[in-house]
Amino acid sequence: MAWVDRDVLADEADRRRAESARKIDLQGSLLEVLESERLVLLGENARLAFRATAAEEEAAAAAAELGYTRRRAADLARLAVKLRDDHRVCILGRKVEALQAQVYGLELRNRECFEAMAAWEAERKVGVAEIDRLRAENRRLAAEAAVAAQASSRRKRGGGKGGGSSGWWWLARVRLAAEWTPCAPTSVTVRKVGEQMKGGKYNGGCFCM
Repeated sequence: MAWVDRDVLADEADRRRAESARKIDLQGSLLEVLESERLVLLGENARLAFRATAAEEEAAAAAAELGYTRRRAADLARLAVKLRDDHRVCILGRKVEALQAQVYGLELRNRECFEAMAAWEAERKVGVAEIDRLRAENRRLAAEAAVAAQASSRRKRGGGKGGGSSGWWWLARVRLAAEWTPCAPTSVTVRKVGEQMKGGKYNGGCFCM
């Protein structure tokens, strides 16, 4: 019986040794699997760290690009405002040039009108002087005609013929002097009538042709 018990104990010990060896092998295999998983996780962590670093660098680059874009947008906004102001200044400059041209044209027209008024005033003064001269001539001719008429009446009373013809000539000059009356003549008309009077071709009538 002791021998049987010893065999049973030996079998039990062998069985337990085999189970322990199998457990040790399983634990070794599990350890190898865990080690491989650790290595995989370490590689994944390294890869994730690299990706995180790359993402941080991309984020920094994106932030820098965003800042550059904002600065460019601000520059473009200032440039747009400046262009708008320049366009307004250009439009205002054109309006100022147009107004200056209008002012220059009005100054020219004003100068022309002033020169025309001065010329008209000079002609009017000449015409007034000519009218005064003709009126004085008219008064002188009227006085001479009156004197000639008195002399003619005296000669008629004395019976002379020559005096009668002279008297008729003076009466004709009086009638000629009485037939015209100046009515606001122009200088051209007055000069024309004066020339006709000097040439003996004036037929009487008003100066207003």
